[in-house]
Amino acid sequence: MSDMMTQTKANGGRAILRVLSIVAIILVLVGTAFVLAAPGAEGQEGGAKYKDVVEAFEALLLIRQNYYKPVSTSALLKTYIEKGNVQAMLDTLPDPYNTFLPAERYSAFKQDTQGTFEGIGILFGLRDGKMTIITPIEGTPAYKAGLLPGDIIVLVDGVSVDGLTTDEVSMRIKGRKGTTVVLTIERGSEGTRLVFPIVRDTIVDQPVRYYMLDDRTKIGYIELRSFTSSRTAEQMDAAIKDLQNRGATGIILDIRYNGGGLVNMAVDIGGMFVGREVILYTQGRDGKKDPVYSTRNKIVNVPVICLVNEYSASASEILAGALQDLKGATILGAPTFGKGLVQTYFPISNNAAVGITTQVYLTPAGRAITHETPIKPDIELIVTEEELKALRDAAGTKKAGSMTAEDLMRLDPETDPQLKAAIAKLLEITGR
Repeated sequence: MSDMMTQTKANGGRAILRVLSIVAIILVLVGTAFVLAAPGAEGQEGGAKYKDVVEAFEALLLIRQNYYKPVSTSALLKTYIEKGNVQAMLDTLPDPYNTFLPAERYSAFKQDTQGTFEGIGILFGLRDGKMTIITPIEGTPAYKAGLLPGDIIVLVDGVSVDGLTTDEVSMRIKGRKGTTVVLTIERGSEGTRLVFPIVRDTIVDQPVRYYMLDDRTKIGYIELRSFTSSRTAEQMDAAIKDLQNRGATGIILDIRYNGGGLVNMAVDIGGMFVGREVILYTQGRDGKKDPVYSTRNKIVNVPVICLVNEYSASASEILAGALQDLKGATILGAPTFGKGLVQTYFPISNNAAVGITTQVYLTPAGRAITHETPIKPDIELIVTEEELKALRDAAGTKKAGSMTAEDLMRLDPETDPQLKAAIAKLLEITGR
C-alpha cells in the first residue's frame, strides 16, 4: 500500500513539473511575442524573423508530446529565440527529417499523395548530408533531361541547397507547368558538375509497371517505383493477379531506387505476399512496440525474388524487411538506404503543419532500420561504380525520348548483374 502511495505521489509530482514547464514555455513565447510586437523590434531579415511564433509554440508542445526520443525543450526554445523561425528550431533535433510546412507547402504536400502534381518528376532524399536523387520517374521532364539515380543536387536556379531540408528543396524545384527550373548536379565519384535546365510539367505518378520477362520460363517482373500515390496498392494487386493468371511461375519484385512514400501502401502490399501478418512495429520513446497488421489476404502463390539496392528507402525498406522476416521473398541486391524513421504531420495554426519524427520502424523480427543497420539482402550482390558507368554510357547512346525504365535503371537481363542473378535464382527454385 505504501509503495502504491509513493508511486502516486511521484506521478503527481511529475505531472505538476510538466504543467509548470509548459507554463514556462508559454510565458517565454508570449513574452517574446510582446517584445517582437514593439516598435523597431523586427529582425534584420526585413521582419521575416519570428513571424511564426504561434506555430513555434504549437511545434514545441508537439515535440514534447510526440518526438521519438527525449530532447531538451529549453535548447529548442533558445534556438527559436536566436534564429527566429520554426525550421531552424526543428533542425536542432537529432535526426534530419523534421520539417515545417507553411500553408502553401502543406497544401502541395497533400496534393502529392494523390499522385498528381506539377514539377519535374524526381524522388530524392538526404544521403550523407547530400540531396541525392533516388530516381527520376519514367517519362517525366527529369527523366527525359537525363538525370540519373545517385546524382547530387547542389544548386537550384543557381542557389545552393546546403542547409535546406528536402521539403524546402522540393518546393524550389516544383512550380507551374511550362516554367523552367535549372538544376546543377554533381555526378560520379569525381563530382563532375552538370547543369540541367528543365521545363516543368504535370506529373502523373504511375508507381507500378509489370510484364512477363520470358514467355518460355514464365517469370513475371514487377517494378514498384514508389509509394507516393494512394493508387499504389491497387495497381500492385492488379499486376500480381494478371501475371499469375498468365501462368507466371515466379515473380521478380524490383524496388531498387524506390524512395518510399505512404507507409500504409507498404503495409497493404506486404499483405499480398504474406497475408494478414504484422508487417512492422513502430516504437516511440517509451520503448513500446506497437504492431501494424496488414488487412490484405495473401494473393501471391509463386516464389518471389525482391531486388533492393542502396537507393531503396523508407517504405520500400519496410516492405523488404517484412518479406525477409516472414519468408515472403528472397531479398537480393545491395544493402538498403537505411531510413526507418516515422514522420507524422500535424496540422497547426494558419493552415500550416509540422512534420515530426515520432517513431522508429522495426521489422516483424524487431530489427531497426537505420543507416547503420539497413536491410541486408539474403543474397548480396553489389554493382560497382565501374559497372554502373559502363551501363550509363551504353544507355546514353539512345535517344532520351525512346529510353525505357530498363535502360535508365539498368534492367536489361543481359547487362544487369542483379536482375540476371534474380532470374537464375528463380529458375533454380522452380527447377525450370
